[in-house]
Amino acid sequence: MNRKTKVLIAVAGVFILTAVVLGAMAAHWLKAVLSSTEIDSFNTAVRYQMWMGIGAANIVLIEKVFLNSVSKAAWWVLAGAFLFSGSIYTLTLLNEGDFLRQIAGPITPIGGLIMISGWLIFVIRILREQSVK
Repeated sequence: MNRKTKVLIAVAGVFILTAVVLGAMAAHWLKAVLSSTEIDSFNTAVRYQMWMGIGAANIVLIEKVFLNSVSKAAWWVLAGAFLFSGSIYTLTLLNEGDFLRQIAGPITPIGGLIMISGWLIFVIRILREQSVK
């Protein structure tokens, strides 16, 4: 396995690992601190983070089947998930007047668009591939 593949799989693994930890926090510790609406938002971020981590890892595995490189798509998916989920975590955990919370709101849809773009890049690259390894 080359270095690029190792790093990408490791980053996807970190996304999955932290999603599990954050999901456990939401189920136990955060229920006493956040409202039910905030818990729902937090759990949405956890779900997207988990699925994008799993999806990115699968992109790398699929790349091993096709000649065309699709790992760039995985980086887009992970970057979008980081911005999307990270901004939701920020919105739910920080107080109303915090500077980071003020800039987090506009980041959420940008992260979503980057995730969508990553999956679009993946689909286009797969469809353009002519041969199989």
